[in-house]
Amino acid sequence: MRVVHLSKSNYRGGADRAAYRLHIGLKMIRVASKMIVDDKIGTDDDVYTLQGAFSRKLERIRYLLNNIPLKIYSQQGMTFYLGLIGRNIVTSNIIKQSDIINLHWVSRGFLSIFSILKFAKLNKPIVWTLHDMWAFTGGCHHSLNCTRYFDGCGKCPQLNSRSEIDITRIIWKIKEKVYKWLNLTIITPSKWLAETARKSPLLSRFNIIKISNGVNIRKFKPINKDKARTLLNLPKDKKIILFGAAYLSKWKGFNYLINSIKELIKAGNLKKDDTMLMIFGAPYHNLTKGSPIEIRYVGPLLSEDSLNLCYNASDVLVIPSLWENFPNVAIEALSCGVPVVGFRIGGIPEIVDHKVNGYVANYLDIKSLANGIKWVLDHDNIARLKKAAREKAVKMYTLEKQAKRYKQIYQLVLDHN
Repeated sequence: MRVVHLSKSNYRGGADRAAYRLHIGLKMIRVASKMIVDDKIGTDDDVYTLQGAFSRKLERIRYLLNNIPLKIYSQQGMTFYLGLIGRNIVTSNIIKQSDIINLHWVSRGFLSIFSILKFAKLNKPIVWTLHDMWAFTGGCHHSLNCTRYFDGCGKCPQLNSRSEIDITRIIWKIKEKVYKWLNLTIITPSKWLAETARKSPLLSRFNIIKISNGVNIRKFKPINKDKARTLLNLPKDKKIILFGAAYLSKWKGFNYLINSIKELIKAGNLKKDDTMLMIFGAPYHNLTKGSPIEIRYVGPLLSEDSLNLCYNASDVLVIPSLWENFPNVAIEALSCGVPVVGFRIGGIPEIVDHKVNGYVANYLDIKSLANGIKWVLDHDNIARLKKAAREKAVKMYTLEKQAKRYKQIYQLVLDHN
C-alpha cells in the first residue's frame, strides 16, 4: 500500500502539521507514505516539494490571480480561496506510483478545483481529509453562521455580496460538476465537521468518516514545570496562561481572552502581578496592547521539543477561537497534562471533557470563559486535572491509533475501487 499526501506545507499551519503527523504515523506502522507539498519545512526525505526560485514566483502569481475576482467585493478578512488556478502535479512519478491519493489543505495556489479533477483520470481512490469547510462551500474556509452552502451559495455575507449569482455561486457550481467525476472518501477529524459535511449537497453522496487527529505522546509528555520554566527563562512564582496561534486575527478570538482576563481582575479573582500570558506562534500584534497583564512572546516554534516546554511551563491553555475544527494545540496540551479552556465550538467539546480535563465555555461568553480560566487556576486538585488530561490523550489521540484507522480505510477503498 503506497499513499501520497498532498498539502500546502508540512509544518506551516495546524492543518499542515496534522497531515505531516499522519504521514509519520503511517510510516511508524510500516505503510509506505510520501508527501508532496508546496512549502517544505525540515529534512524528511519522504516529503517532496516542487519549489525553486522560479516556482516560488509562480506560487505568488497563482495566489494573486486567484484573488483577482475577489477585488470587486468587500471581503471581511476571513480566509477565502476560490481555487481556480493551481499546480498540475498529476504527472508526478510519486502520484503515478501511489495506490491512494490523500488530499489535505491544498489552498493558497497549491491545487485548484481543476487540479483535483485531473486525478480522476488516474482511476485511483482519493481520500480527502477535511481540515475546514472549503470543500463544500463557494470559497470560504468556515461559513460561521451562514448556511447558504446548502443552496448553492451566492449572496455571500463574507464578501458583503448582494447578488444571488456571485463568485461563490459560480465556484459552488464548478465544484458540483467536478465532484461528479471523482471517487472520493471524506475523512474529518471532528464529529462536528463530519455532521456538517454530511448535510452539504456537494459531499452528501460520499462516504464520510470521522477519524481524530493524532499526536506523538512520546514527545508531548508531562515534565517538571520548574524545569520547563527555567529552560524558557520564565518566572516560577506566576500563574501562566498559554495562547497559541500562527497569527492573531479576530477569528482567533484573542480579544475574548483579554476581556476575560480583565473580567477576572475586576472581580478580584486574578492579580495582575501574579499572572502572565505566554503566546507562541504569532509575532507581536497591536491586539496585545490592551493586555492588563504581562505578555511573554516565544515566537514561532518549529520544534516539538520547544512546544512541549511551552505547554509544560503553563498552567492552562486557552482557545478562545470563534471557530475551530479539531485544534492540534488542544490535544498537544492534554498530552502534556495541561488543562484546556475553550468555547463550545467545532471539535473543542469533543476534545475537552467539561470539568474533567478542562472547561468548555458558552460560545462567545466572556464571563463563561473567565469562569473556565478561574476554575482551572484555582482548582483544589490540579494533579487530578493534569492526570485526566494526559489519560485522555493517551487513550484517544495517539499517532498509532490514528494511523491504524486510516490504514483500514485505505484498504477498504482499495478493495472497492
